[in-house]
Amino acid sequence: MSLGRIRWSKMSELLGIPLKRTLDVDFAAELSKLIDSTSFQTASFFQSDISKVAAARNNAITPDISINGLDALKTYYAMLLQLERKFPDNQIEFTWFQTLSQKSLGCSQYSLQWEKLTIIYNIGCMYSLLALDSNNDSVESLKTSCLYFQNSAGCFKYVMKHQTNLKTMPVMDNSTADALASLMLAQAQECFWFKAVQDKHKDSLIAKLSQQIVDFYSEAISEAQRGKLIRNDWINHLKAKKAYFSAVTSYRMSLSFNEKKQFGSMVKALQKALQFVNDSTLSSQAKFRTVIESTLKEAQRDNDFIYLQQLPSELPKIKPALMVKPSSIVTLLPSIENSDQLFKDLIPVEVMDYCTAYNERQDKYIEQRVTNPLISLNKLLKESMTTFQIPQELITISEAELVQYEALLDNLHVNNKNIQSELGKAEQVLKEEAFSDKQLRLKHGTLHWTLPESSTVNATYYEKLKKLKEYLDQGSAIDKQTDELFQSIDKKLITSEIKLPEPNDSLTNMN
Repeated sequence: MSLGRIRWSKMSELLGIPLKRTLDVDFAAELSKLIDSTSFQTASFFQSDISKVAAARNNAITPDISINGLDALKTYYAMLLQLERKFPDNQIEFTWFQTLSQKSLGCSQYSLQWEKLTIIYNIGCMYSLLALDSNNDSVESLKTSCLYFQNSAGCFKYVMKHQTNLKTMPVMDNSTADALASLMLAQAQECFWFKAVQDKHKDSLIAKLSQQIVDFYSEAISEAQRGKLIRNDWINHLKAKKAYFSAVTSYRMSLSFNEKKQFGSMVKALQKALQFVNDSTLSSQAKFRTVIESTLKEAQRDNDFIYLQQLPSELPKIKPALMVKPSSIVTLLPSIENSDQLFKDLIPVEVMDYCTAYNERQDKYIEQRVTNPLISLNKLLKESMTTFQIPQELITISEAELVQYEALLDNLHVNNKNIQSELGKAEQVLKEEAFSDKQLRLKHGTLHWTLPESSTVNATYYEKLKKLKEYLDQGSAIDKQTDELFQSIDKKLITSEIKLPEPNDSLTNMN
């Protein structure tokens, strides 16, 4: 086994997962080119943010095995969350090298999501290595190591679940991811087991804790053998750990049988423990085997000469005691809401194109449904006005003409309602668009729905609609005044024949 990939603890031989390695990327230059090609602004406008991202990646690709190194990985991860929302996924090439297999296999992909999941993988590796460094067999260090191993398992599980959405090669095959997660949980469970041993809990409880360790190692071995990356010496180590803790389980059960005066079962359990420990190649195997052999020899002698209990053909199955689980990634990694905002004012060209197309459709709709009908009505009104030439002399009008005037006034009310209906439809379209924008934003989240808010895009049309309503209200008021004035006219007076009084000037009458 490579000591660069295995760290040792007083508790037992524990494994830490080595960090993936990468090639240097001129991130500043790549981001600058990306901004110039996909954004409304130029890269020089965002030089400060570009430098921050480039520095964050440089710190994250070669971190120290420390809390500071973990923070560097998380800082870069938080920046990648923002880059995902601002830029296309497939524009910058990243290269990472596997460190689990015998050969350091490299893989290059054009994908920010792939880069993000790789960083989460390395965060999981960092937690596993920190768990080893923090473990000195004290109570607090055991708690810390146990938590870090569970955090590591959570990271590997997250990568396995979300890499199915990638359009690129996966970060690792799913079997390898499952194997690593099970390995981390086995070592977290081992911390609980060791604490129980230190605290001298009942042998039956310690046996249940160790049985869960066996189950985790069984899962890890099965997935590792199906996977493509975990090397054979690691798999052999997992088998040795499984055999060791199988022996621990049987040994502790034998002590529990002894307490219950079940001496035949005790001998049977010790025989199984000896078989298991002989299959283990751990450095602590020899000392443990001596303990088992000594206990078995004494138990067999006492049973043969004193208790005379028959050995059972099978021992009862031990129910494992599960004490650990993968940590939720939400509790481990920073969220985009709690991170410093980068490229805050950046406007992608694609968004500008969408906005332009949307505005054109809005303009066309208003023109067809509002503006053109108003123009037609105005034209009709002007054409009609030419027939209403008022003569210089005072003339009477017929009742038919009066009815026609009344009809024209009624038409004004009808037209007013028609226009009001069209404006209402336009307003409803804007409301529906705003509601649709809100629903899509809620559905996809601001991470994927990056279009500007409807209220911002359509502000011009809301203003135009407001003005048109004001014009309509003014027209309605004028129509009302006109109608009231018309109704105040004495219709009999204006429709009756006007008879001028006869001149009573005698001089005039003479002619």
